[in-house]
Amino acid sequence: EWIPKKLEKQIMIFNKSTNKKLGLVSCYINVKNNKNGKIISKYNKFYKGDVIDRIINGNFIYTSSSVLTKLSILKEVGTFDNNLKTSDDWDMWIRISEKGYDFTFIPEYLLNYYTHKDNVCYGKNNFSKSSEFVYFFEKNKNIFIKNKSLMVGYNLYLNKKYVDSRK
Repeated sequence: EWIPKKLEKQIMIFNKSTNKKLGLVSCYINVKNNKNGKIISKYNKFYKGDVIDRIINGNFIYTSSSVLTKLSILKEVGTFDNNLKTSDDWDMWIRISEKGYDFTFIPEYLLNYYTHKDNVCYGKNNFSKSSEFVYFFEKNKNIFIKNKSLMVGYNLYLNKKYVDSRK
């Protein structure tokens, strides 16, 4: 649920920015219980600027519904990868960041995200132990290696290559 003026405020950030490499604008998020609408938590963990070193080690963007990016950037990097069910957004953020685009956010709670026990991200499948993780890792492997991501060691660990994972 977008708070009134969310989109307007995000567009204003793009329009007023002198940063030609601004690629993504997000915002703070209220996480609410789907049954009663009460706030469970408030999500405000974001990073600004060149975030490649952060985004390759974990998706700090809580939900794609908090994000605004330009169509021209999506044409350049591609949209959601349909082979990914749970991390298609993270994959896209990596691609946007890898192309040198900066991220920013509006430090206001402009989105209500309703959650319940059947949300994809809370499901029984653990992404890090799934075949989807293997696909995600292989697809982004060169980016992970180039940027010295912890994901390289984690993937080696999952494949029982313990000595190499420590390196």
